[in-house]
Amino acid sequence: MRVLVLNHEYPPIGGGAGNAAHYTMVELARQGYDVRVITSSYGDLPSRENDEGVDVIRVPALRSRPLETSSIEILSWVASATLRAMREAVTWKPDIIHAYFGVPAGAIGSWTKSIFGIPYLISFRGRDVHGGKGEDGPGIGVILRQVSTRVWSRADALVANSHGLKRIAERILPTVDVGVIPNGIDTDRFHPENSDERSNGFHVLYVGRLEPYKGVSDLIDAVSMVENSAVSLEIAGDGSMRSDLEAQTTRLGLCDRVTFSGAVERDQIPSAYRRADALCLPSIVEGMSNVVLEGLASGLPVIVTDIPGSRDLVQNGRSGIVIPPASPASIAEAISTISTDTVVRARYATAAREKASTMGWKQVADAYASVYDCILRERST
Repeated sequence: MRVLVLNHEYPPIGGGAGNAAHYTMVELARQGYDVRVITSSYGDLPSRENDEGVDVIRVPALRSRPLETSSIEILSWVASATLRAMREAVTWKPDIIHAYFGVPAGAIGSWTKSIFGIPYLISFRGRDVHGGKGEDGPGIGVILRQVSTRVWSRADALVANSHGLKRIAERILPTVDVGVIPNGIDTDRFHPENSDERSNGFHVLYVGRLEPYKGVSDLIDAVSMVENSAVSLEIAGDGSMRSDLEAQTTRLGLCDRVTFSGAVERDQIPSAYRRADALCLPSIVEGMSNVVLEGLASGLPVIVTDIPGSRDLVQNGRSGIVIPPASPASIAEAISTISTDTVVRARYATAAREKASTMGWKQVADAYASVYDCILRERST
C-alpha cells in the first residue's frame, strides 16, 4: 500500500506531531508499507532523503526556526506541498493520504481528493482543534473553523490522539465520528537511568516549546515556592517566551536553580530524562504529549495538569500527580511531595514504566493500518 503523508513538521524540525509521524511511518515502512512524506524545507536539510525506509520530501517553505513557524511560513509550505501532492497523485498514485493536522495538511488532502479521488484521513494533534484555548474554550477561530469543518466533513476518517481531543472535535462538529489512536513510545530508547547519569539533589525536568500555552512561567514560579534549595529545574526547549522566562528567573533569584538548555538534539533527549528525578509538564492545553510518554518510559514520576491528553496518560496518585492548570502553588506542592517521599517516588516510577510498556509505536502503526484498510474496503464496495 502506498501512503502519502502530509505534515509541515517532521524531524529534525517541529515538535510532537513531527516525532509522532516519524515513529509511526518508520514502523509502517518496516511492515512493508510504501511511505512517502511531504514536509517543509529548512536550512541545509536535504530536499529528499530516506529516513529508515520512509521517503522524505522537503518542499520549499519560508521556515526560519526549527521549533516554531508563522502563518506566512505555513502558507508557503501549503503552496509548495499542494503542488507536490498533485504531482505525486499523478506519478506515484498513492492509495491513501494521511494528513497530520486538520489544517493545513487536511486541506491539501481535501483538495487532492476533489481532483483525483484519493481518500484521506486526518490525525488531529491539538491546536488544530482547540486553537490553544483549552478544553472549555471556544476552540479554533471562526474563519478557521469554517475551513476546518468542511475539511473534516470530507475526510474518510478522523483520528484524535486523546479522548479529550475527540470530545472537543465532536463538540465543534457533532456530525463527525472521531476515533482515538494515542501516541506511542520507544521503550528501548527511553528507559530508566543508570547511576552515573543521575544528578545530585532533586532535578525537575521540563521538555518542550517555550510558548504561553505550555505554562512554563507557572513552573518557574513554583520552583521559587519550594523551600528545599536542592530542588533544581532544567528547561529543555526554545520558543518565543525564552527571553521573558530567563528574565523571570533572574527576577526571582533562581539563576542557580534554573537552567535553560535550549533545544536538545534528538539523540541527547533520552539522557536528559535519565539525569532527572521528575518530569513536569504544566501546559494549559495539549493533544497527547510525547514528552509525558517519554518521561513515563524513563521511569520518572510525572507532574501534569488536568487537561485532555495528559489525564489520559497519568493516573493521579499512581504514576504521578495531576494538578489544576495555571496553579504554581499546586506544582510546588507536587514537587515537594515527590522530592521528599522516596517511597512514593519509587512507586510512581514503577507505575510510570508499566504504563509506557503498553504504548509502543507498533501498536500505533497497527491501529493506523487498520484505519487504512477500513477506508479502502469501504471504497471498494
